[in-house]
Amino acid sequence: MRIKKAFIGVGAAALLLGGLAIPSAHAGSSLCPASRVCIYSDNNYVGLLGYRKAGLGVMNVSGGANDRMSSYENKTSTNARWYHDASAKGRCVNMLAHKQDNDINTIDDNTLTSWATNGSC
Repeated sequence: MRIKKAFIGVGAAALLLGGLAIPSAHAGSSLCPASRVCIYSDNNYVGLLGYRKAGLGVMNVSGGANDRMSSYENKTSTNARWYHDASAKGRCVNMLAHKQDNDINTIDDNTLTSWATNGSC
């Protein structure tokens, strides 16, 4: 009986310690400064590719960031958007104010080539 209780105690301790670990979503979120739109290479806000303040027009991303975004955070009060192609061409996708997406849908995942932080599509 003591052995069983010991295993249950160890299991409960592991669950508690696992709950204390900071999930990657929180870790990534701390990388995004307040009042910025941030893009990440991986789901759950991991791999910060870059960030911009609100009110900026269309800009192409660097070659290293092209077609790599899998999650984003918009910590601004302004809608933002991204495009599948350079220079605001191709499909336009919104990043609404004060919203985030930790796992971009299959159609739009890894497609960002240009983006703007001065309004929605």
